[in-house]
Amino acid sequence: MKKLTIKEVKERIRKTHNDIVKLDELTYKGTKIKCKFVDQDYGEWWTKPSCVWRGSKHPKRGIMERRSQVISIDTMKQRINKIHGSLIKIDEQTYINISTKCKFIDKNYGMWWAIPRNIVYGQGHPKRGIKKSAKSRTISVSVIKERVKKVHGDLITLNEFTYRGTSIRCQFIDKDYGEWWARPIDIISSRCGHPKRGHKKSGRARKISIKDVKAKIEKIYGNVIQIDEFTYINTRIKCKFIDKDYGEWWALPSHIFNQTCFHPKRSAEKKKQFNLKKYGVEHPMQDLKIALKCARMQNNSYILKHWKTNEEIICVASYEKKVVEYFNKNKINFKWQHKIFKMPDGKTFRPDCYLTGKSKPWIEIKGYFRDDAKEKWKWFHKEHPNSELWDKNKLKKMKII
Repeated sequence: MKKLTIKEVKERIRKTHNDIVKLDELTYKGTKIKCKFVDQDYGEWWTKPSCVWRGSKHPKRGIMERRSQVISIDTMKQRINKIHGSLIKIDEQTYINISTKCKFIDKNYGMWWAIPRNIVYGQGHPKRGIKKSAKSRTISVSVIKERVKKVHGDLITLNEFTYRGTSIRCQFIDKDYGEWWARPIDIISSRCGHPKRGHKKSGRARKISIKDVKAKIEKIYGNVIQIDEFTYINTRIKCKFIDKDYGEWWALPSHIFNQTCFHPKRSAEKKKQFNLKKYGVEHPMQDLKIALKCARMQNNSYILKHWKTNEEIICVASYEKKVVEYFNKNKINFKWQHKIFKMPDGKTFRPDCYLTGKSKPWIEIKGYFRDDAKEKWKWFHKEHPNSELWDKNKLKKMKII
C-alpha cells in the first residue's frame, strides 16, 4: 500500500476538520503511528492520523459536543410515556441529557438511577426485570422432578425447597455421593452430575495401565524422565515425574506423552538456549532493538525526536514524554535508554536516560513502582550511586509537570 505524504495527510485532515485541527509535522511517522495534533480550542493530544481524518477529535471536544446534544425534558417525558405508560416517571430535577444518569421512579419498585437513552430503548427497574425474567423461565417443581427422573432414574433427586428456577442453582442428592448444588437446566440436559461421580467415571474411561505409561515415556524420553508409579491415577490427573538433571515435578501424564510439558527448569534452559542462538541474549527483552519495538507498540507510547541527533525517542506514558520535551526545549544533551545492565539474578535493568556532563547522569523516570521494578531500581542505585529517581514530586519541583 502506498505511503501517504505529509501533504496528503494534512489535506485529508483539513477536509474533515477544516482549520480546527492541525498536525504537528515533526512527530508524524505514518498513518498508523500516534503523533501529535493540536486542537485550536482544547490544545494538544496524541492519536493516529488515520483516526483523525475519519472523524476522531480531541477528547474534550467530543465530551462537550455530546453534552450539547440535549433533548428537552418535555420530549423525554413524552418518549418515556409512549414506551412505559404510567409505570415509569422521570425526576426532571436530575435530568441533564440523554447520556447522563438521572433519577427515575417505578410505580411498584420505587426509585433508581439510569441513563435516559436506555429507558427510551425499553430498560426498566432492575427488580421488575428480575421478576419478569424469573416468571417467564420458571418451570414448576413437579415438571422438573419428572424430567430429572426421566434422565437419571433414581440416582438423583431434587430438594424441592431450594428450587427457584431452571437457571438458578439448587440442591440435588446423589444416591451414592450425597448432596451438591447445580443448575436444574444442566441436570436435565445431562451436562452435569455429582462431581465425584464424574471423576470416577472419567478415571475409568481414561485409565491406562502404569506399565503402558512407563513404556510410552521411555520410548519418547529414554532415561531422561521417569514416572513415580505410586502417584499415578490416570492420564488426566497430575502425578510426580523425575527429571534426571532437574529433579521432581508434578504434571499430567497426557502432557508428557504429547511433549508439551517438561520440568520448569529444563523449559527455562531450552528457551534460554534458543534466545542466545537467535538474539544473542538470554531473553528477547534484553535486546535493545526488541525492547524499543515493544515499547513503540504500547497504547500509551509517544514518539518524539532528539533535538540534537534527530533520532527517534520512544516514550511510554506521560511523565517520560514530558521529560523528553523538557530536554528538547532546554537543549539538554541526553541519551535515551541506550544501555542495558544485567543483574546478578539474570534479570535486566535499562535506565531511562543518561545526561552528559552531569554529576548524577543516570536518570530513572517513574510515576508508579511495581514491586519488581522497585527491586531493580534499588539494585541499580546501589551499584551506581550517581543515579537519580525522577518521580512525581521531583518532576513537580523541577516544574516539568
